[in-house]
Amino acid sequence: MNMYSDLGARSGANKIFDEVEMQIIKYICKGRSNEQIADLLLITEKSVANQKRLIMKKAGVKKTNELLEWISTNVKISE
Repeated sequence: MNMYSDLGARSGANKIFDEVEMQIIKYICKGRSNEQIADLLLITEKSVANQKRLIMKKAGVKKTNELLEWISTNVKISE
């Protein structure tokens, strides 16, 4: 468990992620691949992978499916 894992449902979780991380989270939730996200955000696929790794670290998870579950509980995604 890390310092972000105990955030209340949607209370402050959005504040721990910057704008780019939130964009990546949104695309992950839509099922986009790292390559697709990179194309959409005009960044490299490696940058997406690094950002995703940092997002997962903040969420205290190790797998994408765990991240999706954590996001659904803790992060408010706006369209």
